[in-house]
Amino acid sequence: MLRTLYTLGLLSLSLLGVGQDERVDRPLLSIPEEPSRILEEGVVGWSISLDGQWFNELNMIPLRSKTYAREDESKELSEVGLDNFDHWEFRSIKYQNDTLLIWLKFMNSGRFRYPETQQDWEDFPLCHYYVFKQSELPDTLFRLGEITRTSIPLLASGQIKSDDLDDILPTVSSEGQPRDSHPYELIIETQCTSDTSEVRWQIYESHALFDEQRGLINPIISNSKSVLGTDRMFRIAYYACDPKVFEAAFHK
Repeated sequence: MLRTLYTLGLLSLSLLGVGQDERVDRPLLSIPEEPSRILEEGVVGWSISLDGQWFNELNMIPLRSKTYAREDESKELSEVGLDNFDHWEFRSIKYQNDTLLIWLKFMNSGRFRYPETQQDWEDFPLCHYYVFKQSELPDTLFRLGEITRTSIPLLASGQIKSDDLDDILPTVSSEGQPRDSHPYELIIETQCTSDTSEVRWQIYESHALFDEQRGLINPIISNSKSVLGTDRMFRIAYYACDPKVFEAAFHK
């Protein structure tokens, strides 16, 4: 009798363990090779110098220094700027019961091996990726004459030291799997001029709990403090483009 009960007990435990030990693969992101749209032109980066003069570059926010010192800036650093992008790529995919958006920002970056003496510069490409639910993206990201800030919960984000899609897409597919506990938010800050001729904007990610921002090449600061997330940013440095260009790129 005791042996029978013992056998039944072992059988029950083994049956209970079947579901617990079942191996279930998390589905990988199936990312199309071709983007649905690309942003690569029609954008100008602006920054104000330390003595109050505005400078601009295509697809790049210039470094901030005094006007007379601009010629003495490191050529390597000035070609990177405060931030830049070669282009943005946008994709949407079906994942389980959701439609996800995958935004890729391709940037040119670099660093000195010896920053104190600014020697031995190494330049390299970067790709910053953002994964989030399409339903979280509002229909409108800017309003006439207003500063608008949009916070979107990210399911995944990261940075890849490459500009080759053969490296980037598999990496995003495996490392960019959605997690509800991802601690970063996508921040989209915009200001539309009152004559509707221009949308000024900045896009980056911010930690939900800590004062940490990612997605830009260099911090944008004034008086030793970051201006991201403040109205002052639009008096310091930003990207600008025609509203139609912005809408065509960053819509659903």
